Amino acid sequence: MDSMHCIKPAIISLLLLQLALYSLPGNTADVLIPSNQILEIARGKYYLISIGVNNYQDAFWPTLKWPASDATRVADQLGKATVSRVEKTLLLNEYATYDSVTNALNQVAKKVSENDTVVLYISGHGTLAQNASGELERIVVLHDTSQSRLLTTGLKHSLLNDWMEHLRAHKKMMIFATCHSGEGKSRLPENVQALIRTNKGVLPPLSDVSEGALVLAAAAKGEAARENDDLQGDIYTHYLLEALTVYDRNRDGMVSALEAHDYARERTWAFTRGQQRPTANMKQIGDADIPLYGKKISTGLPVLEAYDDSLAGFFVKVDDGVKGRLPLAFPLNPESSVVSFYSPGSDSPLKRYKVNATKGETLSLTDVMTDRPIVMGVQFRRFNWSDQTWDELTGSSDVTVTEFNLGYQWKHYTLGMAISIPADGSNIIRDPIESKTELKSQLLTAGYIYKQRQLTFIGRLELGREELALRLHDLSVNESLDYTDTAFAKGVSFIMGYNVVADFSMTIEAGIRDTDWHFNRIGDLSGRRRSISLGMNYQFGTKARTLW
Repeated sequence: MDSMHCIKPAIISLLLLQLALYSLPGNTADVLIPSNQILEIARGKYYLISIGVNNYQDAFWPTLKWPASDATRVADQLGKATVSRVEKTLLLNEYATYDSVTNALNQVAKKVSENDTVVLYISGHGTLAQNASGELERIVVLHDTSQSRLLTTGLKHSLLNDWMEHLRAHKKMMIFATCHSGEGKSRLPENVQALIRTNKGVLPPLSDVSEGALVLAAAAKGEAARENDDLQGDIYTHYLLEALTVYDRNRDGMVSALEAHDYARERTWAFTRGQQRPTANMKQIGDADIPLYGKKISTGLPVLEAYDDSLAGFFVKVDDGVKGRLPLAFPLNPESSVVSFYSPGSDSPLKRYKVNATKGETLSLTDVMTDRPIVMGVQFRRFNWSDQTWDELTGSSDVTVTEFNLGYQWKHYTLGMAISIPADGSNIIRDPIESKTELKSQLLTAGYIYKQRQLTFIGRLELGREELALRLHDLSVNESLDYTDTAFAKGVSFIMGYNVVADFSMTIEAGIRDTDWHFNRIGDLSGRRRSISLGMNYQFGTKARTLW
């Protein structure tokens, strides 16, 4: 009953706020959150567990200066001014033992519901331990963690991942201001150091990655997470908290976890001169972005997300803004923006896209850069015959056709069909005998695509039917003999395409095709031919962008 007395004023205030915003000049309903969504958010709770450990019972772990202060500031700031009710658990120094931490985790697991948000923050030492299978596990070092019994007294990442994945909450995340590099906020036992030395300094694979939550880390694998006295805390945590009041990227009134992380990542990278690269793991189930500060009162600007690992290190610029190093996200202008994609160290964009988006929409750069799925093309192909009988009958070893293609691309594969119509194939083979040839084909095609910047390479198989018509015409008496046969055709070709502009490309193709024809009186003809062609392709589909 008490909780209802607390929540009702909050709901009423939010509804009044929405009514007030709706009545302002220039505001329209499409930029406001529906009242049913506000009620849904208001019902949810915000569970925050913040852990910071400066000193340790085991003298093996060096004393740190700022984790307890960082954890206190995180507990004070995260969830502030959000619609949800915040329930905080703060565990510092001697209170951050294995038993107290696991008990706090279990208590939250019992209470949390689908509409809730769960955030776990940990600052302190991290280390690695070798398990019974010989694999390395990430370990959070707590106040009572013993370096001789890491697997039983330390907080294993695999345990945290399992806990997080089984929470009923749809929005959940972990923030680790720790590292496992052996320096900074970390120290490695001798047996682990020896194992890493045998791997030439490279950490063996660590497989305990959460599939059900957003995981933010202050440093990449093998890098040190650093404290700084001038900032009075962990570098990454400092900038993460700073983002809460200065970096509402899409201007929706709320600073989300990914907004804060992107802000902190760039500034941590700059502050440490590239020695510390915070990371985000987003193999989450459902909606990854989690509110950290403020209320979402509008749909906000559209956002272009570029978190694909394969794009890391490249740069993107939106319109006339500043280039940002990937992984990162960028606000877009409603309706239309120009997105330029750069390789590292280059001032000339590899590609430029005109992106159309609506307010509140989130687009993926990977999807934007993906080719439109439907390909329509035309090419002019010349076959060179290798059959002597054909050469004698037609007076030429060449046949020219115009080929029309229609295909569908999916990832690295393409399926389609090709239909050809003949060009004029008339020749005087000996006076007064004229030969005329027509070659028609209807083929199914399948290929594998490989892309390298503006070049596209395709290996393609061709299967179908071909119809060959041969007319020998005696001009002196105006009489003709016609020979026609249809046969099964198979071939292989190699295509290279160059993207010129928009979704338009020029292609050159070389190939071999086999068909066996049988004609009365003339006999059998070998249909093995080499071919070369020049073509044009246009790609179209449902993508809301145009390649420049």
